[in-house]
Formats: sequence, C-alpha cells, structure tokens
Amino acid sequence: EELLEDGWFRTGDLGKLDDDGYLTVSGRKKNVINFSGMKIFPEEVEATINRFPGVMESMVYGEPHETYGQIPVARLVVESGLASFDTMALQRFCYENLTRYKVPKQFELVPELAKTGSGKIRR
Repeated sequence: EELLEDGWFRTGDLGKLDDDGYLTVSGRKKNVINFSGMKIFPEEVEATINRFPGVMESMVYGEPHETYGQIPVARLVVESGLASFDTMALQRFCYENLTRYKVPKQFELVPELAKTGSGKIRR
C-alpha cells in the first residue's frame, strides 16, 4: 500500500519519456543528491568518472553539509599496479564534462566498493 498511489506502483525509479514514447531511466529517487536545491544523479557523475583512465569503478554519494544540504563525494577503485593516481586531473576532467555543481568535492581511493548479493554497488 505504501508503494501504490492512485493505482500506480511507485518504485522510486526516475526517468523521462522521449518524443517517440521511449522511457530512459536516469536513476532512483532515494539516490538523488540535493546540493543547494539542485538535484544531482549519482549515476550520471559515476559514468563520467568511470571514463577517466585508470578508474575501474566509482560510487558517488551525498555527504551532509550544513550550508549546501549535501555535497557530492566519490569513492574510486583504480587499476592495480598504478604507481600513483592524480585526483586533481580527475577533478579537472569532471569540470570539463559535468555541470560545475555536480563535480565531487572529495575523491577517496578505496580497494573495493561494497556490493549487494547480485553484484550491484551498495549505496
């Protein structure tokens, strides 16, 4: 009953219909980061980060912030064997490919990201 509203099954998925009636899913409502009233979809930011050389996978989430509500933060798994990883170069890449407010304010290198039983990133 909590998921049904006016006969619709509310899954929490977000998306849009194009002119031909095709649905493109853009994310999950509960995953949205609210930065000063602007919405950031972590999957969009992760797709950009994952295109950067040396990044194997990433997870973007909202960190509470007293002024902005939430700020985007990224955890990264990078290729093993790299002597070093330049997070400043990654941040510049993000500024070139994302709207300014969507760029993570912090990058954390981790050995692995927590996964669900089905292999999806645990948020």
